Amino acid sequence: MTVAQEGFLTSFPSNFLAHLPGVEYLRLAGNHDAVIGHYESGNPIPWAAVQIPQLRFFELEYSYLDEGLANFLVNHQNTLEKIYLRRCLAEEKSNWRELFRRVLEKNPRQLVEFTVLAYPVRKRTIYATHEEWNIAQHELEEAMRDDPEEDVEDERNRKFVVAKTCESYGAIEPKELYHDPEDDEDDESNPLDESDIVKEWDELQKLVKRNRDAARLSR
Repeated sequence: MTVAQEGFLTSFPSNFLAHLPGVEYLRLAGNHDAVIGHYESGNPIPWAAVQIPQLRFFELEYSYLDEGLANFLVNHQNTLEKIYLRRCLAEEKSNWRELFRRVLEKNPRQLVEFTVLAYPVRKRTIYATHEEWNIAQHELEEAMRDDPEEDVEDERNRKFVVAKTCESYGAIEPKELYHDPEDDEDDESNPLDESDIVKEWDELQKLVKRNRDAARLSR
């Protein structure tokens, strides 16, 4: 790859998002093997600097949550009506909590939907290597797509996923893969315990319900 090509790829996300003044609906999606916002390289999208003044619906799939994304969502709370985070992940569970806290502080009146999709994640104990786990995870997601009600052993649904991505190619490596429960001193230090995030999430859902009721929207 030439220097010019690298420069184009580096600048493309910011240049593209800088020219969407009339866009109301924006959906950006990575995939399981190419997560937006690589763990080692950082998020390629300078979210904090992005301004889309007419944005009403925002959907993000397979992406890291970082401070820049939190800034982007907060900066657009005057227009955003619906937010969908699908198969997103954070380096630390505090990133999830901070995102919800900042939206709550803004107290948006027009936000009528905020959805975080829960999805199945394989437990770590039955796989010896990352490669084995990745193969099993792909098989699991395909099975769940074919039959969402299927009861799959050795997996659990996770809403607020804490993970990193493989340095070489970006595939998701959730904490289930390498977390040792014996290292936990309490729930706060346990990346697999979501109880300390639920409080902010529940408050956010109450805010959404209040706005829906005010707008006379059925759930």
